[in-house]
Amino acid sequence: MQKRAKTGLNRASIQQWNAEKAAILTVISASSRNRDLHRAAQIHAEVIKKGCLITSSSLADALINMYANCGALANAHTLVNGLAFRDTIIWTALISAYVRQGYAEYAFACLQQMRSEGVPPDTVTLASILKACSQVGAIERGKQIHDEIVEKGLLYDDIVLGTALVDMYCKCGAPRKAQKVFELLVNRDVICWNSLIGGLAQQNQGQAALRCFAAMKKEGLLPNAVTFTCILQACGSIGCLNRGEQIHYEALKEGLVGHHMPLDTALMDMYAKCGAVVKAHRIHQQLPVHDVASWSALIQAYAQHNQGELALICFECMQHEGFKPNASTLVSVLKACGSIGQLSKAEQIHDQIVMGGLLEDNLVLGNALLSTYVKCGAITEAEQVLDDFPSRNVVSWSTIIAGYVGQRQGHSALHCIKRMQLEGITPNAITFTSLLQACGLIGSIEKGEQLHNEIAKQGLLSSDAVLGCALVDMYAKCGAIEKASRVVEKLPSVSASVVPWSSLVAGYALRGQCMEALESFRGIQCKGLSPDGMMYSSVLNSCSLAGLVEKGQDIFTHLAEDFSPSPALEHYTCMMDMYRCAGHLDNAMLVARGMPFSGDHAVYYALLNSSCKWGDRNSAKWVVEQHS
Repeated sequence: MQKRAKTGLNRASIQQWNAEKAAILTVISASSRNRDLHRAAQIHAEVIKKGCLITSSSLADALINMYANCGALANAHTLVNGLAFRDTIIWTALISAYVRQGYAEYAFACLQQMRSEGVPPDTVTLASILKACSQVGAIERGKQIHDEIVEKGLLYDDIVLGTALVDMYCKCGAPRKAQKVFELLVNRDVICWNSLIGGLAQQNQGQAALRCFAAMKKEGLLPNAVTFTCILQACGSIGCLNRGEQIHYEALKEGLVGHHMPLDTALMDMYAKCGAVVKAHRIHQQLPVHDVASWSALIQAYAQHNQGELALICFECMQHEGFKPNASTLVSVLKACGSIGQLSKAEQIHDQIVMGGLLEDNLVLGNALLSTYVKCGAITEAEQVLDDFPSRNVVSWSTIIAGYVGQRQGHSALHCIKRMQLEGITPNAITFTSLLQACGLIGSIEKGEQLHNEIAKQGLLSSDAVLGCALVDMYAKCGAIEKASRVVEKLPSVSASVVPWSSLVAGYALRGQCMEALESFRGIQCKGLSPDGMMYSSVLNSCSLAGLVEKGQDIFTHLAEDFSPSPALEHYTCMMDMYRCAGHLDNAMLVARGMPFSGDHAVYYALLNSSCKWGDRNSAKWVVEQHS
């Protein structure tokens, strides 16, 4: 009887404790939803006072999540450190909280401490750590977790863990490994497929993503809004408009369009990247509600397609609707300003960025601002922006160097090399291209040769045709035409590109080496390459300098018959100049009268001088009439 009474008392105590714990969990949940840190601290104190944390991992778990939702991870960690008993549930709650807030390194440290205390991670812990690896691209750590999962035999039975592994490899830039893991998984669900399709899309492997999408449907799984969002991103990455339109139709049939903002934004982005900006705008107009992401996608679409005015109009509309632009929006707006030379608007955006403190931790936005000032020709403002950066990268320096070159400030461009070296930043192919142009501007062959040596050390010429052309152009402009010729012959891409040859021919023409220019011109034709407009101008100038009128006529005839598009003003100008210099004013006038467009001031002035020189009043009268 006494034993039965004691058992009943214990049962009553347990029931009372369970009821009390349920009440506390309800209060914690409410505080977590409201993100009320002050109330959270009060609840924590009450729980400690009651001694509840000593025996309940679930209460500790709830408190950790409550602090995490309030953005107080330090409080959550202090709570865990104060516990006498820390099990897998408690450690996993803290690790997951750090991962949700994007603090991957803290999550890794917690895992290490957890292991040192002899507490084994479970599948939820490992899935959270894999997500942390995804956030910071820690593929080697991810591989270690992968090995642990395989060793414990967890991969095949746990689709959540398998999906986390697929997602980690995709986001760490290893889509092939992701696919290998994916193929080993059984009972793959739509979430797992979405991870693979989305990962492939993010890695610009659109065709592979489309194949996965087809395979998923073949397995009988229905795509959801996330699937359609991912596959539309894939279509946009490869410019596949027809397939994108088909997927748009499928999403419409499923009733998903207009009800999922990420999907609607992906639709707009796909059409924009495929060049159908009008369709992108139409979708935006049909949305039941707008948000920052949808406006940003539309602004980016116009900015990417050089429709800066429309991008800025959309930006004004976005602000009129009360939406605050984020950093991504502002990058697109700045690009639009740069494309149309809207310096005053760029300065307004600059003020907005400074007021929001956005330059302190967003180098992408800072570089966009720098690029905009450069494109607007405001090099002084660009210098100030660069100096204000808390840190700079190779993109920052490449942008300002290109700006100096655009303003023909070669010495200023070359001065940047020392500053880059002091900051430990190595120039890339884009930087070197601008620096070589700077050498060509000021005729500094010594500096150009130093850059050539550095380029060779980095092995950049084997993979960058533009850089090779810049090197040829630099030597040609500095008068080292033989070195330019040797570079052309050594370029691995020379057999497929006419550009370096064009620079070489221009170099010969500038130095008055007309026969060499003609020889190179014939040489590229023998290689099966088609001369470009710049090369035709150079070789026609060479004919003019050498007095090779008949040869010049033959080349111009070939140009008129085979060149697409038709000869440009500069080619007609070369012919007129050649005839003038040879004293064939009648032929020069025939070319002038036969041009499909009007000449510029310099052309008519030269013709007028020649007409006066040779006493041809009729020609002089015609020139005056054309230019009046």
